[in-house]
Order: sequence, then C-alpha cells, then structure tokens
Amino acid sequence: LAPQYLAENSPKTIRGSLTTSYNLMNVLALCLAFWVNYAVSLWPEQDPNDNTSWQLALVVIETPRALISKGKKDRGLKNLCKLRGLPADHSYVHQEYMEINAQAEYEQSQYKGYNYIAVFKDIGTNASNRRRFFLAVMLFIFHKGTGTDSLNYFAPEIFAMIGVPRGSSSLLTVGIYGLVKLIATVIYVTLIVDRVGRRLPLMIGATIQDCAMLYIGLFIRFANPEAGGGTSAGGYVGIIWPVMTAIYLYAVGWSFGHCVAPYVVAAEIFPARIRSVCMSFCLFTNWIVNYGITSATPHMMRTMGYGTFLFFSIITFIGVGFVCFCLPELKGRSMESMDDLFSHSLWSMFRRAYPTSDELVCHDVREQLAREDKNDGTHVSMVEEREAGKRV
Repeated sequence: LAPQYLAENSPKTIRGSLTTSYNLMNVLALCLAFWVNYAVSLWPEQDPNDNTSWQLALVVIETPRALISKGKKDRGLKNLCKLRGLPADHSYVHQEYMEINAQAEYEQSQYKGYNYIAVFKDIGTNASNRRRFFLAVMLFIFHKGTGTDSLNYFAPEIFAMIGVPRGSSSLLTVGIYGLVKLIATVIYVTLIVDRVGRRLPLMIGATIQDCAMLYIGLFIRFANPEAGGGTSAGGYVGIIWPVMTAIYLYAVGWSFGHCVAPYVVAAEIFPARIRSVCMSFCLFTNWIVNYGITSATPHMMRTMGYGTFLFFSIITFIGVGFVCFCLPELKGRSMESMDDLFSHSLWSMFRRAYPTSDELVCHDVREQLAREDKNDGTHVSMVEEREAGKRV
C-alpha cells in the first residue's frame, strides 16, 4: 500500500511525483538486477551459498486522512502541518483540512461501521465507487496486458528470439534495456507527471508500446532471424538494431505511461473509507494477472511465435481507447474532489477530461470558502465604515 500512503500524505501539486517515486524505486531495483545478471555472467566463480541480504527500517507517521477518518482530528491536523511544513492557520492547510474533514463527515453520516462487509457493500451499491473501482482494476489489467512482464522475466529469451547472440551479449542488451527504463522513468517522475499530467502521457506511452510490439512481431514474422545465432558481419547493425531500437522505445513508452499511471490513479480516486481495500484488490489483480501472463509466455512463444507480440500489441491498442474515453485528468485535483468527478458516467469522462479551476476543489468546501471570504469582506467593510464615522 505504499502508493496509497504516499498519495495521502502528498500535497496535490506534487502528488504525482511523490506517488510515482514508488515505481521509480521498483524500476531502479529491476535495472540493478539486470546488470547484476550481466556481471555474474562475466564472473562465473561464485559461491552459490552466499545469500547476503540488506534490511532497511523506516520510521513513518500516520497519514492525516487516516487519522481524521477515525475521528482523531487534532492528530490529523498536527501531522498535516508537519508534512506540509506550514502552521495550522495557513490558507493552504486550512483548505486541505476542510476538504478532508468534509469527506470524512459525509462518509460517517451516510455509512455506519468499518467492517469489510460494509466496505464491500459500499463499493457495490454506490455508483460513484463502482465507476472508480472498475476504472482502477481495468487500468491494472491493461497495465499487465502490454506484455512488459514477459519482457522483464524472459528478456534474454526474447532478445535471442530476434537474433541477439546468447550469453553475455544478450544479458548486456537486457542491462541496457533496464537502464533505458530507469532514465525514462526519472524523466517522467521529475518533469512530466505533475506538469503534463497522467492522461496524455499514458495515451502517448501506450501508443509507443503498441507500435513497438507490432514492429517486433512483424520483424520476427518476415525477417525470420535465427534464434540466438547472431548475424553475419555487418548484419547486426543492419538487421538487429532497428528491432532493438523498437524494444528500447517500448521501454520509454512503458515508463511514460503504464509503468506508473495505474498506481497513481488508484491511489488518488478512492474515498478514504474504501481506499485501502480497493488498493489491495487492485494490487491483487496486478499480481494475479502478472502470474497468468508470465506463466503463459513461454508456451505462447513456442506455439504462437511472432503472434505473441501481436497479441500484446492488440491488448495495448484496446487499452489506449479505454484510457481515451474513461480516464479523466487528475493533475491538480484534490483527492476529495473525486466524489464530484465520478458522479458522472465513466464513459463520458472524455468530456470532463480536463478540470476547470472550480473543479479542483470539492464543491462543499468551495462553497464554504466562498462564504468565509464573503464574511471577511463584510467584516472589513463594517470596520472601515465605523472608522469613517469616528473621523466625521
């Protein structure tokens, strides 16, 4: 539940970058694993019983949203001030605290109890929650349907399938693939997710993945490379590198889209009452689909050959259409404003894809802030009139 924890603690202006840091660490670990495999292939004399491991303990504080939803408002406000580095009377903290309180009070007034039966009933009977749940689960299914785990787990076999020589050369190519993913993910986390958003990079990245998978499949079908046999002198550059470029472009598209978007969206859209359960189910879906695809990949490669890559290309293309119609832009929206957003049909979200300034804050808090501003203005006017009367 790391993405949920990061999203709940993050200010909305940089929530995307902080939440995707979870994925950045995963990609970093994967990149290191690829290069460790390459190093081991060059250093064969290793002790198989050497199982050194590192452990790191982190001290974290409870999220303000979790505390306030449990009625611990004072502790929630204290942690919110600590996380934002601002006093309790600051306008930014005041607005965010009001939004969190408003959602918590609404949920507590509408629903009683925090047992799992009540939570699942809330997901199933509330149309807004059903839309969010369906959106998040489908994003994770398309996330795995791009075939990225097949490339991660069977990269040496896939590179050999397109003609890269087996052994250290194949593992070196895999290491470069991991490095490309890492660099692209760093660029996305630091420069794109909170400036451009989630929706557009996901559609562009998935389209790049789709085209790359299509090219790889057609390459294997028509070029008919010798699996793992390498090529003649000069042929490696002329034949293999175009498809290698497609694989590296696939890594870039993955890092700009499906690598991080499902985690960010799932961590942002659910109300506090059901967020943990929904996030858990999304990650369960992520890993059960991952297990199914990676278990099937060796058989698909043996029986379908190039069709394996065309299959992933088709699934990715369908996913692009789903994102275009059903995923709104979440950049800059408060987590509490999602209630207003998902009161509309999921299939009409493309009409509300990009929020207006009023839609960045939930309507209840927006109205309350407007009343407070009006009262402050009235108070100032009364003071000014009183001072003017004294001068007269």
